[in-house]
Amino acid sequence: RAYPAVVSVQKWAFLRPDGGRTPVLGAASRISSPDGHLVLIALDRTQIRQAETRSWKSDQRLRMAADSLNIGIFEWNLTKNTASWENDHMYQIFGRSRKQPPLRYSDFLEQVVDFQDREAFDHAFSKARHPGNVFAFACRIHRPDSSNLSWIEISGKFYQNEAVPSLCMIGIAQDISEQKVYEQTIEKINDQLEQRVQDRTAK
Repeated sequence: RAYPAVVSVQKWAFLRPDGGRTPVLGAASRISSPDGHLVLIALDRTQIRQAETRSWKSDQRLRMAADSLNIGIFEWNLTKNTASWENDHMYQIFGRSRKQPPLRYSDFLEQVVDFQDREAFDHAFSKARHPGNVFAFACRIHRPDSSNLSWIEISGKFYQNEAVPSLCMIGIAQDISEQKVYEQTIEKINDQLEQRVQDRTAK
């Protein structure tokens, strides 16, 4: 015969030998035994809740830092070929609306990365594709809301997701188009100065 169990989450306070109180968040199951006694099984979930709180705070700090630097946060599940975008900056960087799904790695490589960088990007990505490895690459991309090429930098770290056995990469994306324009301008100025030096030396 099965006896009904009542499961509940309660806040308790244990009295310590020094007279102080230790707050405890517990999950308890009360089971009625055949002889009429009650059996109480309790699990202290305090440390679990504290860990969840620390994780939430850490996640909020990461999001705040990413927002202040205009950085997009994403995750690719390479085994299942799925993607998730963690903030609005990903949509802004790639010129997509919320109605459009996040770009999977295969879509990103085939539809977004410019042909000039596609092979090099895929080669570097495949070489790094192993749990624990880090990856970083700058490339040109096509945005649906612009006819001009944009420069972005993708960086991340590969890990093995044990919950749903898959190889994943969690990463960040940043639009570096302005930086590239600045670098190209400086490079042109340097080339012009070098040419002037050569011209004057030849004379």
